[in-house]
Amino acid sequence: MHYNLKGVFALLLPIFIFAYSQSDINNLSKNKYWHILLHYKNNVSEMDSPDFFLAKDGKYSPYEELNATIYYLQYPKYTDDNSTYCKFPARREWIKEKLPNLNIKTQNCIELNKEINTIKNVKSVSVIFPTILMNSPASMFGHTLLRLDDKNGDLLNSFAINYAAITTDTNGIIYAFKGLAGMYQGKFAVVPYYKKISEYNEIKNRDIWEYKLDFTPKEIEKLKLHLYEIKDKWAYYYYFNKNCSYEILWLLEAARPSLDIVYKFDYKTLPIDTIKEMDKEHLIVDSNFRPSKRKIILYYYEHIQHKALVKDFLATYDVKKLEGLSNQEKQYIVDFAIAMLRYDYVVKHMKKNRYLKKYINLLKIRSKLGKEKPIKVAKPSNPLTSHNSSKIWTAYKKDTLLIGIKPAFHNIYDLNNGFTPGAYIDFFKLQVSVSDITKLDYFYFFNIKSLSPRNDVFKPVSWSVDLGFERFKDDKLYSTLKTSAGITYQIGNFLYSMDINIKHFYKNKYYIGLAPELYGEYNFNFSKVVFDYQRNFFDFKTFNELNVRYIQGITKQFNMDIGYFKDINQNSFFVGFNYYFL
Repeated sequence: MHYNLKGVFALLLPIFIFAYSQSDINNLSKNKYWHILLHYKNNVSEMDSPDFFLAKDGKYSPYEELNATIYYLQYPKYTDDNSTYCKFPARREWIKEKLPNLNIKTQNCIELNKEINTIKNVKSVSVIFPTILMNSPASMFGHTLLRLDDKNGDLLNSFAINYAAITTDTNGIIYAFKGLAGMYQGKFAVVPYYKKISEYNEIKNRDIWEYKLDFTPKEIEKLKLHLYEIKDKWAYYYYFNKNCSYEILWLLEAARPSLDIVYKFDYKTLPIDTIKEMDKEHLIVDSNFRPSKRKIILYYYEHIQHKALVKDFLATYDVKKLEGLSNQEKQYIVDFAIAMLRYDYVVKHMKKNRYLKKYINLLKIRSKLGKEKPIKVAKPSNPLTSHNSSKIWTAYKKDTLLIGIKPAFHNIYDLNNGFTPGAYIDFFKLQVSVSDITKLDYFYFFNIKSLSPRNDVFKPVSWSVDLGFERFKDDKLYSTLKTSAGITYQIGNFLYSMDINIKHFYKNKYYIGLAPELYGEYNFNFSKVVFDYQRNFFDFKTFNELNVRYIQGITKQFNMDIGYFKDINQNSFFVGFNYYFL
């Protein structure tokens, strides 16, 4: 709705002045909470949906939008659910509080009351963090959403508040590209939490961390009112900053305006950063971990002693094949079979009729084996213990000082506390060398490495892709594209992979090379050892690349890096320091 208010306010200005002067309205339009409700930053709203504004220039003028809202609360254009009174309840309640003498026309908001009543049994709010998804560039930062916790403790049937790009694209690379360019609209959706559990925990096999927030009942009501105002509205979605994690911050500040989180995020907003800011604001009071379906499947499999029987049982579901086993062993095998069947149905799109027939048969078998013991999947380190996502480093080698920076996120030379080992992604990483002259060593638009471990049950392919510029032949700067594919295994804290790299370099002439690679890392509690060896085969030269590093944590955001590296142009020992920041 766009209205030209100039003529209207010229006639009705005396009415406003009678109760409140225009200076009062002007001062009120500068109030922090008004800017929160309209999502203003630097007096420009970040909402792009035209029907979110009542004034023609409301997106760019907090004053005009406040004037318009006051006017339509007193002189409604509609008297049903389309009225300002019903469509913008959070604005209305705040204006009533600040301007109690306004003659606001009370209306019966059928749709508003219905939706608020649907989510009325809320005792608390939790922020939900599905962690990094291996093998998906679009999801390697993780995701955040909110959950309105049901008063009766039925969390699975509680409502989840999710913000996402509206898209039908399924290719992760295309999604990431369009998301970076702001080519999607982003919207909020309110859905049952069990659907998000199914999507993230089962279909995408992501661990989920749930953080309970310290909100009062009054603050929860404020959040719900503002949610109603924006749930059907949209803003342009930007993968790197105006994303799922950023937009829910407006809801949190609408609930508690004393928070100061939104304004801390401009150029990038990563899920892990927002959760840490909530923790700094003392919002988080409790945490809970939900393991992925894949981890539950592996839990059952690892506890099975007679693994040779598993394949035969999965093929036939013949109970006779389990004769002579202990009841506990039978439970593990059948529970494993049920979990694998569910996985195949959800992930591999098994036909429903076939799935139900097998599922019912397995449930009959399982019902005769007694009650299941509680599952105790090993809990990884809490993401709150991880380093910040931006990093600056300096190192010294021979007579040269190295200085580098990256705005995000996590790579093989960062400690894995709070992260998923093997899931690495960096954006806009650069390094310069300072000696007699200063030169750019490299600049990468992105470095992605997905080292997803294989086992007896799951056999993913590891891969990597790097795009940018780096010094290569004759120590000159070349554009480069590197890709790899291989296999990864994990034994305890030791992760190792064997890959084949294809490397493309260009500077007036193309150079294409093949490089077998052996990579390994061992993760300690607060330190890490990395070994990376590649044998490069180019038409003009064959050479080795070697990088051996020891990273020792000093604090959570500061560590020491010692190592040796060799490439086509040089080799040297070095010592350096890394500092992480928001």
